[in-house]
Amino acid sequence: MSIVRTPAFGSTAVFFPDLADHWLMDEAAWTAHRALALSPDEVSELETTAADRLDFLTGMMLMGQLHNREGAAQDPVPQQLVVVDMLAAGRAINAVMMPRRSTKTTTILAVIIGRCANRPRRNSAFTLATTGLKAREKFGHEVLAVIEATYPDPKTRPVKVVRQAGSEALVFPNRSVFSVHAPIGDNFRGSAYDEVLIDEAGRAKPEMTEDLLAAIPPTLDTTGGQFIITGTADKIRTGNLLYEVLYQKSEQLHAGILRYNAPDSTSDEELSDWEPTDLHPGANVRRLVELHHPGIGNLTDLEAVRRNFHLQPRQKFIFEYLGIFGDEGTATGLIPPATWDRTLVPGALPDSPGHFALALAVHPDGLWASVAVAWRHTLEPADLVAVAEDLDGAERETRTAIGLLHHQQGTKGLWRKVLTIARAHKTPIIYDTASQAAAVEIEQLNRATPRPELTAAKTLDVRQGATKLLKLLDEGTLAHWQQERLDAAAAIAVKRAIGTYGGFGIGRPKDQPDADVTPLEAATLALQFLTDAPAVVKPADAFHF
Repeated sequence: MSIVRTPAFGSTAVFFPDLADHWLMDEAAWTAHRALALSPDEVSELETTAADRLDFLTGMMLMGQLHNREGAAQDPVPQQLVVVDMLAAGRAINAVMMPRRSTKTTTILAVIIGRCANRPRRNSAFTLATTGLKAREKFGHEVLAVIEATYPDPKTRPVKVVRQAGSEALVFPNRSVFSVHAPIGDNFRGSAYDEVLIDEAGRAKPEMTEDLLAAIPPTLDTTGGQFIITGTADKIRTGNLLYEVLYQKSEQLHAGILRYNAPDSTSDEELSDWEPTDLHPGANVRRLVELHHPGIGNLTDLEAVRRNFHLQPRQKFIFEYLGIFGDEGTATGLIPPATWDRTLVPGALPDSPGHFALALAVHPDGLWASVAVAWRHTLEPADLVAVAEDLDGAERETRTAIGLLHHQQGTKGLWRKVLTIARAHKTPIIYDTASQAAAVEIEQLNRATPRPELTAAKTLDVRQGATKLLKLLDEGTLAHWQQERLDAAAAIAVKRAIGTYGGFGIGRPKDQPDADVTPLEAATLALQFLTDAPAVVKPADAFHF
């Protein structure tokens, strides 16, 4: 493919005029190819323009990505087009999380390099959320060295490669510059940028996140530029740059979002092995990779990922290939408020359905106690309109519901109250066998005559109940009503680590040991045993939940 160069360095160059005839410059062909990509787990609006398509193809050509090692032409893979079009929508702040070997960084670099080549006097920057040395090394390896390898002769190279230590950059004939900086806010302040890319953003510690978010966005104010962060998950959430933009601040920032990742509700059992085995019948990693890795089949294959699963430390694999963040040092709530609000049903808690699971939970120090229930609830069209948008011709829908039946401070008289409820509804009492505080109440219930039916929940049940709650929330198939204590528990609950592969239960914030999350603990236990709840005849004096 021919390259048109102007005689004097510094004048605007049209690098690859033949790209105007590339098949992906056709909008219909582009969108059809993009549609072949694995559907993202979340993506903001997509937009495609001829200018953005040309920028991307130009960057890919400059980086030697439109030809394979043998020199034959090769096409971009579909998920690259999704990245391009998310950025083309033009939001000021953007976050991209995709697994290893899905070409996220190459794609974003191609967009920025192509923009620099085709649009005069752009000022773009690159860094890593680790150290300045690592940023320079990666920029040298993935940008400068790639350009040098594609165009070995400096005299005919279409861009100038600058390798002066500490000032590494690409300088374009049209006076655009793409340079590398250390991840320090002061390195960006005082300049105006068109693009700033932070790679490995999942590695950012809280102090770096705060510094970069304070320093970089203002540098884009006069250019209409873009702050782009990308990477994979890591061990912390609170203060993690990638997590903050993807989840915590995405709405406030009006951020462009593209993520491929397994849900937070993925259970310990699903992560225990590549495929189901006799020892781990619930293992599901292979299927999770197929559902959330867009590079399978076009950049890598399942066998390569399977090898990495067995070679890498398990938690590292979960971060890098499944995109599930860890909880080290986190105070982040387990349930996003917007997610909880979306499953709120208006009005008061309904009458007893007659068929439900009932569970008891007690604070470890006996400070709080709750009795919660779970059942199948049919929402009427009027309810559905209230909990969702644009429900045209809504019909009745059955969801899994939770509600708080009893709550108290302390445990005085608790066992008698639980006994009264269980007898009235002729239903077993579910409790966590690992809870010493609950064991005191269960001892009293065992002495009652007649003795109520008790259902002992094991640690596995606690984990699975918490996972079910998150899955229902993710799917939008939970129903709950406004109850002050239940809502308060949902607002503060965090993951309590149980097991070795990310298993969890409902926990209190580390700095709030007296906090009350018993309403949610009891509700998740009830969810876990709902399928086993006996069908009972609704008594005439049924409690009003």
